Amino acid sequence: MAFVSAAGLSLERGLTTTRQSLAGTLRAARAVSQRTVALIDSTKVGRDSLLTIFTAQEPEEIITDDGVIPTVVAEYRGAGVNIVVAQPNPVPVR
Repeated sequence: MAFVSAAGLSLERGLTTTRQSLAGTLRAARAVSQRTVALIDSTKVGRDSLLTIFTAQEPEEIITDDGVIPTVVAEYRGAGVNIVVAQPNPVPVR
């Protein structure tokens, strides 16, 4: 399993970065992993950077925080993106 992040995430450009070497490393990690999970905080949703790492639909799951507006989450889901909003106060494990 590969856990990845990016400088930006948009439907038009996917996961993006400004660093060529990072883009290549993340593509290689995804290529050898059975599952890729992108961890993208809400400040990066809707932002684009210079280089596309891969499309928004390629990771098996994108996890973000509750700062993303629900209509934006619905738009990503409608485009085939498996986006999950993490809950701010999870139930404690006993």
